[in-house]
Amino acid sequence: MLDVYILEDNPVELSQIDNYVRQVGQQLKIQLNIHLFSTLAQISQSLPEPSLRNVYILDLEIGGDDQAGLKFSQKIRQYDLAASIIFLTVHDELLPTTYRYQVEALDFIVKNPEKVAACLARDLTKVLKKLEMPHRGRTIALRSHYEIMKVYVNDILCFQSNPDNIHASFMYTTNNQRIPINMSLRELEEQADELFRVHRSYLVNVANIRSLNVKKHEVSFAASELTVPVSRLKMRKLMEILNNYSSIQW
Repeated sequence: MLDVYILEDNPVELSQIDNYVRQVGQQLKIQLNIHLFSTLAQISQSLPEPSLRNVYILDLEIGGDDQAGLKFSQKIRQYDLAASIIFLTVHDELLPTTYRYQVEALDFIVKNPEKVAACLARDLTKVLKKLEMPHRGRTIALRSHYEIMKVYVNDILCFQSNPDNIHASFMYTTNNQRIPINMSLRELEEQADELFRVHRSYLVNVANIRSLNVKKHEVSFAASELTVPVSRLKMRKLMEILNNYSSIQW
């Protein structure tokens, strides 16, 4: 079963998208809970708990703002890293803009009546395959802005202290997001055993470390170009911890 949230401010197109999704559900023989919204206010009040089963189909242009869907997707990603996001647009030239928003969209579908259904079938098939993958483990609760969001520990690379606020930090994730967190590194250290303070400004998830460069005193992560400095005082302890992870290189 998938929970599908559709945002489209044109009533005719909202009905068409609803029909496309229902057709795909019948084609793939899957149960769909479909929720329809025509305004940002409506969908904002109905956001579900984070889940791999959540699928958001968002029109890029809402209420005359041609990037409203993109902006709203940022809000979704702040608390739901697992959901799939699909954008609908009539403007091909807007697609590159999405890279600035770093929301890991599943797809960008141009509103071509002859192709929308096929694209949605392809995308929902990808979501179903993702659900069949091994579970990503436990979650931890983090404060972000005025919300509490649940995050899979396995999705976290590291946390960096906020230089402008000692009570806040930034979280870096495996899908290359940088998310502000209203918690200090000291608070975050207590959230999971995998989190280790390697530097006064950094807390890393040791399970996602790919390599430790002893000469440069830094660690790198799998599937990411991010590197984090390691304090000399923390180097020996970190090496002891990493001995439990045979895939780590140094």
